[in-house]
Amino acid sequence: MQRITSRSWTAMAVAASLLLIVVTRALLADEVHDGTIKSISSTKIVLVTPKTELTFVINGSTKISLGDKPAKVTDLNAGDTALVTEAERSTRAGTAAETPVAARIDAQRSSSPDAPDPVSVVP
Repeated sequence: MQRITSRSWTAMAVAASLLLIVVTRALLADEVHDGTIKSISSTKIVLVTPKTELTFVINGSTKISLGDKPAKVTDLNAGDTALVTEAERSTRAGTAAETPVAARIDAQRSSSPDAPDPVSVVP
């Protein structure tokens, strides 16, 4: 029978700790959604992904960029492609539980001639 040494216990404890760190980071990572903007207003964005249609709340904490430059919600149009990063659940205070908050919206102008016409932004 093989004897477990203190060095073996230390190695197992380190491995278990690293695994715990990796799993925790994966669970706490921001969820990012890639899609096309269907509609946008000053308070919400509707994003169409290959699998579904998602709605996010836009608030004063939402960071918005167009290309590589800071932007305003009024700069974004339907048809633009976007990466929407969901805010952590703990920062969703004051919103309906079923409506996630957009922490970041990183948009790019659509170059497709088939892109829908831009929608007017509702204040």
